[in-house]
Amino acid sequence: MNDKTQPQPTVGASGLYLVGVIAGVKTDSFRNGEQQIIRHTAGIRITTVDAYGGETSELVEVRLPQAAVDAGLPRQLEGLRGQVLSLPVWVQAYTGRRGAGYALMLDSKQQILGL
Repeated sequence: MNDKTQPQPTVGASGLYLVGVIAGVKTDSFRNGEQQIIRHTAGIRITTVDAYGGETSELVEVRLPQAAVDAGLPRQLEGLRGQVLSLPVWVQAYTGRRGAGYALMLDSKQQILGL
């Protein structure tokens, strides 16, 4: 790198980002033994081009941490419905009665790009 070259800003450049259109936020309630659990999930619509030039879309769910819910993120995301955002996520793998699976979790330590 010489003196004339400026490094590009790398805000949130590391990690996994999910880029798509905000479809909305939903709330699910279920019981885990004696405990009532409320889970907030953001829906992100991902559009890709297939081998024939057409577009296909898939709805991907990202779970929101309780701290983000308490800070008002679900209401903020609902207000941005239909807009393209870049959400930082991490993958949580798990095993259960139905076998192995994964969930995408919002990384609240990184910045949501496009807000």
